[in-house]
Amino acid sequence: MSGPKPTPALDVTWQHAIDAWAVQMYARAMTRATITTRISHMRQLSREIGVTLPSLKAQDLLSWTARKGWHNRVTQHNYHCAIRAFLASARPELVDVLPTVRVNFGTPRPISDALYWRAYDQADERCRLILMLARAVGMRRCEIAVTALQDLDLDRCGLTIHGKGGKDRFMPVTDNVIDHVEHWLLQVDSSSWLFPGQDAGHLSAMWVGTLAHNALRGAGTLHQLRHSCATAAWRETGDILAVQAILGHTSLRTTQIYVGMADNAVRQAIEAAAPKRPTQEQTLA
Repeated sequence: MSGPKPTPALDVTWQHAIDAWAVQMYARAMTRATITTRISHMRQLSREIGVTLPSLKAQDLLSWTARKGWHNRVTQHNYHCAIRAFLASARPELVDVLPTVRVNFGTPRPISDALYWRAYDQADERCRLILMLARAVGMRRCEIAVTALQDLDLDRCGLTIHGKGGKDRFMPVTDNVIDHVEHWLLQVDSSSWLFPGQDAGHLSAMWVGTLAHNALRGAGTLHQLRHSCATAAWRETGDILAVQAILGHTSLRTTQIYVGMADNAVRQAIEAAAPKRPTQEQTLA
């Protein structure tokens, strides 16, 4: 895999505990992307907190999270969850130190097509395809990263997507996506991966997300392009089950989080629900 070099842990006390925790996560069949992200969070924590693991105190954790000045509650929520899971293995007496960060996951956050096309037009060929796979196909960054050449079925105009929890799905794609893929393949020096990295591997999910974030220039994230895909698909078709299939969700409730209503949808619904006085003909009938 390719991307920025991982941050090492502060010292061996942290690293040994992180390694043991990683074994537990693999034993639970957690996805590689989730494990990699959580390990990265713990290595970052160890260096920023600046004390050995045996010396770690409750106040160290509270001071660390207070200093972070979190601008995104979802990010804070994810870090706190990862830290509590790690502490359950390494320092169980500290598990309950960090407060639970409640996040409203029910707000769709689609990126406008104007912002999408601005980023697309200014991106290089690789990043254009990354943005398109998220916006036009609804793929997660971890799904984009691990797409292999054998997953492409140009004859059927589709590709196999390796989703969370080891769940694969075949997704038809538009001719425009196929054209972009074929054009990109002419430039790719790889026999295995759509987005090759170093040492015959593929780009990391984190690096895929970073590339997209840089291209969007603060206008949003790659994941928000999934919201854009879901919202556009639902508004055009009204088929929430089809949108669920596109996103690869097990729960329909999760899919509903991704779908943003049109600005006038509530007004149209309330007008449709208003009682209608029957006409004279209907009354006589």
